[in-house]
Amino acid sequence: MAISRWALIFVVVALVPFASLAQTASSTGAASTRDAALKEAIRADIQKDPRSSQMSQAEIDAMVDALAAQAEEQGVDQQYMDAQNSFQETPAPVYQPEPFSLTPLGVSVLALLAAIIAAFFFLRRHRHNLPPMA
Repeated sequence: MAISRWALIFVVVALVPFASLAQTASSTGAASTRDAALKEAIRADIQKDPRSSQMSQAEIDAMVDALAAQAEEQGVDQQYMDAQNSFQETPAPVYQPEPFSLTPLGVSVLALLAAIIAAFFFLRRHRHNLPPMA
């Protein structure tokens, strides 16, 4: 029984460095993803400038690397990314119905409704004067 306990301790001690390496790799992966996004944003801004058409790809890469390193050193890399992803939000238009007004269509609908009601009462009152239906 003592041998299996020592074997278990050995396995646990042997696996601890791998577990810490996995954590470092995942945090490094997140940092490299953020670094790649920062470099892509800087590259896009540089290429928007018409003067960048005169630069070689190596010069642009060197400038991107230098600016990304400087932003990380100064701690403004996250602020730069936030500024790249922000936009001016305009308020949505709000529907405001017009105050009640009588349009020509409204007048004609009211006149038709009044004619139907008048015809109903007229026929109801004078139904004994109508000829019988076949």
